[in-house]
Amino acid sequence: MNEFDFLKKLKQNFNFDLTGDDCAVLPFANGTDLLVTADMLVEGIDFRLEWASPEDVGRKSLAVSLSDIAAMGGDAKWALFSMGIPDRLWNEDFLFPFYNGINKLAQEFGVRIAGGDISRNPGPMVIDSIVVGSCPEDAAVLRSGAKEGDLICVTGPLGGAAGGLRILESGARGQPEPEFESQEPVSRQLNPTPQLILGNILRTRRLVTSMIDISDGLSSDLPHICERSGKGAVIDAALVPVDPNLEKIDPELLLPFNSPLDAALNGGEDFELLFTSPAAVRKEVEELGCCVIGRIVADPSTLDITADGSSRRMRPSGYAHFGEDQ
Repeated sequence: MNEFDFLKKLKQNFNFDLTGDDCAVLPFANGTDLLVTADMLVEGIDFRLEWASPEDVGRKSLAVSLSDIAAMGGDAKWALFSMGIPDRLWNEDFLFPFYNGINKLAQEFGVRIAGGDISRNPGPMVIDSIVVGSCPEDAAVLRSGAKEGDLICVTGPLGGAAGGLRILESGARGQPEPEFESQEPVSRQLNPTPQLILGNILRTRRLVTSMIDISDGLSSDLPHICERSGKGAVIDAALVPVDPNLEKIDPELLLPFNSPLDAALNGGEDFELLFTSPAAVRKEVEELGCCVIGRIVADPSTLDITADGSSRRMRPSGYAHFGEDQ
């Protein structure tokens, strides 16, 4: 059973009808809905202190939640952080840079830190990030709005964060190899940028019918839109915007991804936005720098990728917390 199977069972057995999107959408007042998201980051799973600085960890812990707000087309307002901190990290040399990373990104997007909690923890470090945002009433972009004939689009290049993770895991970071530009993929992994501004533009201009952020990988996140919308999808491999830096990484270093395209399809943590748009707005979408990579089809059992005139089933192969992805 993977995490998504478990969440389905929770919804079937308990009153969890507000779950199923990147944020919970809560009616508020004066024509406004609140957007609330929570993310857990665990040392050794979501970050490693042997290669990420305290400031890197702080920034990323906020960025992943801001990306959820972006996926709903919302404005981020407030953030709360609760942490379980081991004794070895209970010092100003770690904590002040950690909060500085949070604060820098919060100031960049006008987010106020509203509180949280700190507890002693035998280890590893655990971070719970909660962000509250807003959007006009009934205007949040859900995963369930994709329609037959819609374009499937992404906001930017994919696979860079996965390449950066492979560099970090190999110990290659900082090695002065000629023409080996490792720092850009490493930055994509350690310092992701949430697409808050672009997500908001897409919503306010009514260019999207559904949206999700790419946290687990394109091949794993696209099925969430298909399932919630009751539709299928066909992706054109030639249109997927593969991060150009992946071509500069030794193929053996990139393993278990067997190609840059494989990393773009199945690598997670790019935190770009994956969305669907009516075909009529294609020009506007592309003028924003977004890439059209496929189309939505009526048959919900279809999840295909085409390349060189042939088609195959696209197996969800992105990151899964428990067991294999669905």
